[in-house]
Amino acid sequence: MYLLKETNYNRANSELALHKLAPLLLENFFQIFAHPDLSEPIREKLMYLVLQVIKSFSMLDGVEDEIVSECFEGTFELWMSLFISALQGSINLNIGIKKYIIKVIIHRDRF
Repeated sequence: MYLLKETNYNRANSELALHKLAPLLLENFFQIFAHPDLSEPIREKLMYLVLQVIKSFSMLDGVEDEIVSECFEGTFELWMSLFISALQGSINLNIGIKKYIIKVIIHRDRF
């Protein structure tokens, strides 16, 4: 988490290899998030990490679309399905999680 938080990604330093971990991280984060016994605070922290992983490769969209596709490698539809499901729930439930979902969607729409 510290590494993702402290690394300032942009087009100039996109050669950093952290984005190569994205497929593995996103797949594992999804499996953890889907666990029924996970608490809301942990799910919220997990959504923060998903946002940071997406930030690690978002600047490559439109420039290196193949890399972006590889980063989501099979998890894009799973995450989008989860986001839609979470956002359709009661407005007052899981506010922190919904906040990060919106940030992911907004950040994703920038690229």
